Amino acid sequence: MITRKTVTRLPSSRRPTMQQLALAMLAIHCLGSNAMAAPLNVQDDVCYSRTYSAAHLSSHPEQRVNSIRFSHTPSQYNRDEREIATRQDNPNFRAKLQLTFRDRSGNFFSDVFCFKSPNGQWCGVECDGGGFYHTTRADGSILIDFRKTGGIRIGSSCGEMDVEEETSWFDTTKSDDKLFRLDPAPLSACR
Repeated sequence: MITRKTVTRLPSSRRPTMQQLALAMLAIHCLGSNAMAAPLNVQDDVCYSRTYSAAHLSSHPEQRVNSIRFSHTPSQYNRDEREIATRQDNPNFRAKLQLTFRDRSGNFFSDVFCFKSPNGQWCGVECDGGGFYHTTRADGSILIDFRKTGGIRIGSSCGEMDVEEETSWFDTTKSDDKLFRLDPAPLSACR
């Protein structure tokens, strides 16, 4: 025996429009995913940091990076840098990437210059020193992404380092060092 259920319909004045349904579905999709937030505010001094635990490193034996920091300090800019960083159409800014490795002693850094590109926010080292993409996430953290770039030169710009040239390139193609999530940190963590 088939039974019929009665379906109660909302009055047409209370039914959502197609546009309202589409907006609701978009909001649900964005809230359920790692939605990207607004780009980094280039007028604020910021520090993002991550130090990996021994447990994390033991579960990722191919990862060489022990800690990573990304900082941007426009308070230290000169007048020309401040003007470039505050352009509304495409702000460019200078930042610093700091790394420590599990297989090398010392702190390593690269000064990078960042700007919008067709593939996202690009940060690169001068003189063809490689780079990475970075995005700001809705939770306030940032992602540093080496997956499309292959690495970055670490040390002073244009290869002027005190160590052998072959050790100055951070090669991300042969390791588990391709994507890093960094959380906001006090500025003192990046000094």
